[in-house]
Amino acid sequence: MELSIQSISRGIVICAVLTSVSACNSSNSFQFPEPNVAAFDDRVDTAIDLSATANGSDYTLEANLPTTGSANYEGYIALVDANQTAAGNGEIPLVVGDLHVDVNFGSNDTSSRADNFIDENGEYYDGSLRGSGEVMVLGLDGVTRGDLGGTLRDASGGTISYDLVASGDFLGPNGELLDVGYIGEASVGSQTIDVSGRGVAELQ
Repeated sequence: MELSIQSISRGIVICAVLTSVSACNSSNSFQFPEPNVAAFDDRVDTAIDLSATANGSDYTLEANLPTTGSANYEGYIALVDANQTAAGNGEIPLVVGDLHVDVNFGSNDTSSRADNFIDENGEYYDGSLRGSGEVMVLGLDGVTRGDLGGTLRDASGGTISYDLVASGDFLGPNGELLDVGYIGEASVGSQTIDVSGRGVAELQ
């Protein structure tokens, strides 16, 4: 899979291609912090650094991945209107969140969760995106295929529901990184918007 990084809005990274969808839960008791654009910028800087590491890494050979046990990967996910213009004009805002991926190498199963989202306006979101998938072999390389989806709620009560297909590559000599691309749709009321994104997570 070939992933490309674009500069979208405040220099955030995004690419496309990959996993489906699951459900998520949103709590009405969530206490929304005050909007904080600086916090968003900090998250973007971290995402860019991690993406740069991924871009400089080779694919992991399937033969070098474990065949037993499990592993946890932690990093970021960024999702954006796939038709957003270079000026940053999209139907939905760019959002960045924390990505958690658990990989069971014995059963070749994966489970994912993305939460703690903030958008380019510094607005925070309640809710999480969840998904599952499997570890596969593509050529000689280890890859993942699966789904991710759910609903995020902003402070005003507005919601964005994501339904995404995802595909990931293990990177590094022994799978030290997981680089995942996303493509799918977001629903806002009766409107459906094409979405693309990228997630990079490090082995913990």
